[in-house]
Amino acid sequence: MLDATTVVTSIIRPSEKVKLVIDTYPGSGRVSSSGTGTVRRGSVLSTRRVIAVITREDGGKEHGGLFIYKWTREDPPSLVLVTILAITPDFRVDLALLTSSQQPPAADPGTEVVPMSRADCVVDIHSDGMEFSFVCDEAQATQLRSESERLKKFESSEDEAPSQTHSWMAVYRPKLGDRRLISQYTRPYDLRDLYREPALSHGYAGNPGDEEVDAILIRDDWIRKTVYSRKDTFSTTHKLRVRVGTFNVNGKNPDASIRAWVQGREEGKTGLLDDPDMLFFGFQELDLSTGALLYSTSNLLETAWTSSIFSALGEKAGNYVKFASHQLVGMLILGFVRRGQRPYISEISTASIGVGIMGIMGNKGAVGIRFRFRHTIFTCVASHLAANDGLMEKRNSDYREIAHRLQFPLHAATPAEAAEQLNPVSSSIFESDVLIWMVNLNYRIEIPYGEVMEMTRPPMKAYNVPVLMEFDELSISKSNHLAFELFEESPITFPPTYRYFVNSGSLDIMRRPAWTDRILHMSSPASFVQQTVYSSHPEILLSDHKPVSADFIIETRTVDPELHSKVIIDTLRLVQTIGAIPDSPPKLRVESRTVSFGKIHYMQPLTQVVDIENTTSIACAFRMLPAQEGGSITPQWLTADIQYGLLLPSGRIRITLTALVDKNFARTIDPKVHSLETTIILHVEHGLDHFIVVNADFQPTCFAKSLDYLTHLPKSVRQSDGVATLNDNQAANIPRELMRIIDWLMTHPLHSRFNELFASSSSQDLLLLIREDLDTGDEFKFGDSARWTEEEITLAFGETLIYFLDSLVEPIVPESVHVLIGSSDSEDDGEFLDALPHVSVNVWVTLFAFLQFASNQSGVAIPEIDQADRIAATFAPILIRDRPDMNPEYRLSPLQKRAFLKRFLMV
Repeated sequence: MLDATTVVTSIIRPSEKVKLVIDTYPGSGRVSSSGTGTVRRGSVLSTRRVIAVITREDGGKEHGGLFIYKWTREDPPSLVLVTILAITPDFRVDLALLTSSQQPPAADPGTEVVPMSRADCVVDIHSDGMEFSFVCDEAQATQLRSESERLKKFESSEDEAPSQTHSWMAVYRPKLGDRRLISQYTRPYDLRDLYREPALSHGYAGNPGDEEVDAILIRDDWIRKTVYSRKDTFSTTHKLRVRVGTFNVNGKNPDASIRAWVQGREEGKTGLLDDPDMLFFGFQELDLSTGALLYSTSNLLETAWTSSIFSALGEKAGNYVKFASHQLVGMLILGFVRRGQRPYISEISTASIGVGIMGIMGNKGAVGIRFRFRHTIFTCVASHLAANDGLMEKRNSDYREIAHRLQFPLHAATPAEAAEQLNPVSSSIFESDVLIWMVNLNYRIEIPYGEVMEMTRPPMKAYNVPVLMEFDELSISKSNHLAFELFEESPITFPPTYRYFVNSGSLDIMRRPAWTDRILHMSSPASFVQQTVYSSHPEILLSDHKPVSADFIIETRTVDPELHSKVIIDTLRLVQTIGAIPDSPPKLRVESRTVSFGKIHYMQPLTQVVDIENTTSIACAFRMLPAQEGGSITPQWLTADIQYGLLLPSGRIRITLTALVDKNFARTIDPKVHSLETTIILHVEHGLDHFIVVNADFQPTCFAKSLDYLTHLPKSVRQSDGVATLNDNQAANIPRELMRIIDWLMTHPLHSRFNELFASSSSQDLLLLIREDLDTGDEFKFGDSARWTEEEITLAFGETLIYFLDSLVEPIVPESVHVLIGSSDSEDDGEFLDALPHVSVNVWVTLFAFLQFASNQSGVAIPEIDQADRIAATFAPILIRDRPDMNPEYRLSPLQKRAFLKRFLMV
């Protein structure tokens, strides 16, 4: 009798380890408390499956997969891989003992029966929307569950797709000639994979990593992108107008006021905007009763809100039908479509998940709708996350739970899948072409309560929004990769949506205002999504939340399945040699081994190209490698638009290199060193390395330097060749470049356009001219005077002043002085000025003398306190700068900084 463990071990690479092998009986039916299901003990060899747990260590973590094999009918038989299930946080093993009444059926006549030990346990495997059942010995089943639980502990709880943590499994996938791969490229991809680069192995110069895995990952990425690039050859596009809304109704019944939210509004227009093809509405807190947590509510609330939406549609209501809905306690999602578009909707599926009390109750969680429109898969989710201040971590956890556990039931398996007993039973929210998430996030703004109230007081000033968003918990979570990191959101321009007095437009002074209600989206390259509107509806007084709406134009597709399959097959044929070790190494020809950018200037990007060509008769994969383990592929000042790829025989590709010295890199450069040089390592998988030398001559700049350095320059930074030679007695009181900017602004007042000063976005060409003349010491000259008006030039100088101060290596106010500012109640600012470095005192006095002068010369009929507040809001985060890792006792709130600056502005 064949030993399954020996066979599996023989076909696994040395870099992986076999932890457990089970030769199973076929089983069907899901595990139940009664242990029901069918079993075929002593089964025909070819109908049995071998289950193997195989692992690989990577970065100190052990990642595992469940490999499912079947025996062939050959003599002697061998194992063929059916599929692999990654052991992730969602992986689950359910066990149930068989009852004694379950007897094995007789074997088919004339077929060899392989005897096995008594099997007495039904095992159900659940992973990534797949389900697989089998029967084995109870001890083996228990061992499988124990091993999978052990491996799950190594997996991150963050929102990571298996392709990022289990990329090594790619080498075991079916070969490109296997027609099962066609379905892999016709199903929607996990959107998270489309937003991330392939998880290539950790290679570096002299150690290319796992070339076999990397070649396959690069190949699969190339196949996906190539098929997408040819989508117009097998599909046609259709524009779809979609309107989305989210509303926490605080347990209130609907009324006529929701009309503006349902219909949308635009300045100068009335009625339903552009007649959307689809409308989706997500609700939270429909039912606040305690009893609603203990039993399923009726559909009375759904009926009421559906009726109210149809009423709000007015005369257009007859054009729409509700095609899907789902409710969980107080959460409800409704989907409507124009009658003429309803025939194009199919495969409707709904789902819900509770993450509230005890981690499962439905007071918090999500409801969703998944469906196919023509050949585009849509998923719409409405959710409600944990409430109250200080619970950002719980809200992020709620998001991850929903992202992992919200699964949409799929339709019956295909005959081939049923024969393998490996049935895709559900789909995750990310397996979509378009994903829209309408959510009561409950994310707060992490600054003191009083300051949030002050900065959101109506009418809310536009310059406060970006400051508040910097402390918005969603923004913080996204930037730190804690939640919603890959979702897009249009800029917020409306007031906070929470918390208001019911039947009033006034904020509740007992609660911290926040943008708790948001609409986010993701999409694949097959479905272009354009958001045209993002707004709140403060005129609706029904709840303590204000509803939010968004309008989208979405590109959907009708696909010709035969043409689609042909494109996939033709594409696969082109790269069948990738993944196997070739008989002769693939070769690339690099046309430029040295790339010289010549002179480059601060904040002025320059590009050069490198052409490479495949000179062999087989397709080859390539990637760039860092010079050292754990290092970056290119230095901070250089980027490459292509860092990995695939070339067909005789194929060519052009890599664009961009050199850019920004403030972060310029701060690190020794002013006396102008030459920048690096070597790019271009590695051919299963081939040789190519070395491309890149150099540039960086021109000295006065930006991103210290005040002390600039005052010790004898002339301009370019005339001094970046060398500061003056001693302290010879040093200037203030950098000459800063004085030149201020002199221009004082001699070219803006008058009526003063409100635009420090708030405009100027021409990059104009900003470059100003920077260059500051660096060279030349007189300011602007070429064709007709290109820019005098006011546009002055506005550009104001923007240059902001950039100059923001780029300084050290802020004007040192971190150690923050404590003094925070504790100072006195109007005597002498102690503050005494604490500043000498050059900072001179800059501070000069700068605020100018700002007072400019305000007085503005001629704008705006209260002095508002003008001072605007200027203070602009300069506060630049002059009193925070670092992410600074001592908390030194950190000042936004309004503390502003209040301090206004003391100098309103003298």
